[in-house]
Amino acid sequence: MHLLELCNAFALRPGLPTASSVAGSTTLAQASGLLQEVLDHLTTKFDLSELVEDASFSTVAADLQGLLSDIAPLGFERMKPDTFFNRALRLEVPGALTGREWQAQKALAATGPISWFRIRNKALYMEPQPAAGQLCVFEYYSNFAVLDAADQRKQYPSADTDTFLLPDKLLLAGMRWR
Repeated sequence: MHLLELCNAFALRPGLPTASSVAGSTTLAQASGLLQEVLDHLTTKFDLSELVEDASFSTVAADLQGLLSDIAPLGFERMKPDTFFNRALRLEVPGALTGREWQAQKALAATGPISWFRIRNKALYMEPQPAAGQLCVFEYYSNFAVLDAADQRKQYPSADTDTFLLPDKLLLAGMRWR
């Protein structure tokens, strides 16, 4: 369903007025706001297969590998556990390290082919520093559950014609519960 269809379906059940546009209707605008709350809840609390994406990047010879918004541009919410691999070395990249574990790694000045990772301040760090140019890949859960008319992903609907990656029944049930 499109945003307009979903909001009208929500309005019909309790007998609220429907409309020809979400923007022109107070009722449907409120329904759209509820839908945003539902999307926030579903994308942050549940591991939904519809929202799994791959992130890949080439390593740099530094601790800081980059911002997650650059490495995982489709709305990085959280990393899927046990999916981070250095494909160049054919090794798993273990982590995510806690602050204590990270500081211990730094203090020990660890060396070797295996790097550990930590996510801090919306950035990805690896220790020991990997060699530059190694392909690393991990899976992550996206909070971009909306498609616009051009099939571009985004976090929230903004047009009547926006569609959703999640099942309509799930979204309607969440709206009704709220």
